[in-house]
Amino acid sequence: MWLVQLVFTCLVIINCSVYSAIILDDFRQQALGQHNYFRERHCTPSMILNSTLNTIAQNYADYLAANNLFQHSGAAGLGENLWGMSSSAVITFVNGSTPTTSWYNEISLYNYSDPGFSLSTGHFTQVIWKRSIQLGIGIALSNNSKSARVVGNYYPAGNVIGSFPDNVLELCSNAVGGD
Repeated sequence: MWLVQLVFTCLVIINCSVYSAIILDDFRQQALGQHNYFRERHCTPSMILNSTLNTIAQNYADYLAANNLFQHSGAAGLGENLWGMSSSAVITFVNGSTPTTSWYNEISLYNYSDPGFSLSTGHFTQVIWKRSIQLGIGIALSNNSKSARVVGNYYPAGNVIGSFPDNVLELCSNAVGGD
């Protein structure tokens, strides 16, 4: 019995040491800060974290990681961005700004003279969507800790057909790197 308890305790400690490097509250604050940095560049209102959206995002990230999936949830009324990474080594740290920056970098493909939805820019447009003002973020590691899944949920949902000109704003004049 003592040996079983020792093995269980060691597994818990190893598991905790892997997850301890990704502090969920820090990860969420990093993601929120990066979202708001990019949104400010487009003169779009700041977002706030929403605890209910955080729970929804975390639950779905856990599901994706546990089942080695990468697919949208289809949650009604929410916008959603997904991000994933995998490694040959155990993942011990992911900065919350990394997925957000990856999503935002689709800006280089967005055509402001023909605004609308595209699979190649949908993450970017959701990040800066003017009407989306609440954010939930979740991150989960796979069972072997060699892949990560990140889910971003947005409310109200962005990428609404017919609303792109009013919600996907160009870089504003006071933005760093803007005109």
